[in-house]
Amino acid sequence: MHSTAFILPSFNETDSIYQLIGNLSQHITKEDFLIVVDDSSSDVTERYVNLAFSKVTNLNQSNLFIIRNHQKNGRGKSVRQGMDFAIANTNADTIVEMDSDGSHSAEMAKLVAISLADYDYVIGSRYLPQSSIKGWSFTRTIFSKVINRLITVILGHKISDWTSGLRAYSKSSVVTLLQHEFITQGFISLSEQAIVLTSTHSRLKEVPIVFYPRSHGESTVTWKEIKDSFFGLVKIYRYKNLK
Repeated sequence: MHSTAFILPSFNETDSIYQLIGNLSQHITKEDFLIVVDDSSSDVTERYVNLAFSKVTNLNQSNLFIIRNHQKNGRGKSVRQGMDFAIANTNADTIVEMDSDGSHSAEMAKLVAISLADYDYVIGSRYLPQSSIKGWSFTRTIFSKVINRLITVILGHKISDWTSGLRAYSKSSVVTLLQHEFITQGFISLSEQAIVLTSTHSRLKEVPIVFYPRSHGESTVTWKEIKDSFFGLVKIYRYKNLK
């Protein structure tokens, strides 16, 4: 029986992750898994997660997990922590990563999961013609598009959304990512993941999604992270050229 593990990295998100778990439970099967990685939140995220788990009636309670970090590792490391847990502790054939702040709906998560079929990984793209971004300012949208266009020019691969955090992977693709020693942190690590898989000739598919503004918590994208990401992009470029 095919099953999917949904990895939800979380930092200081309460209402949004509570709602997300409830919505996801209505779109997935009892063979699927939910893995929350709480990245040392200072709020009551863990309590909200456990409360949401307790209200899930159509999934196996043994398939619901929360991993609690005692120090902040960042989104990229948290996702890989969830991936490692999924490989070691579940029989999932597909692994999906998504944000827990309300940006990615349960419907979109299910879409990328079922789109994996004949591919190695799927990116839920905000920048395909059929995609839609709700609630972002014009400036924010243009800035994100410019960043993604710049990454395409520098890395030389045609991907419309290098920084989308909604993705589905085959089990073999996850094993490949876990074997790679990552050289970047922050949202640019999503670009590194794409390059790692592209360098192994993995089959990529992008699907259009509806993207929403975060409904809870504060954005982790700071000017420092943007600056660090440009340096990270240089590292990825060097890595790509050494392959």
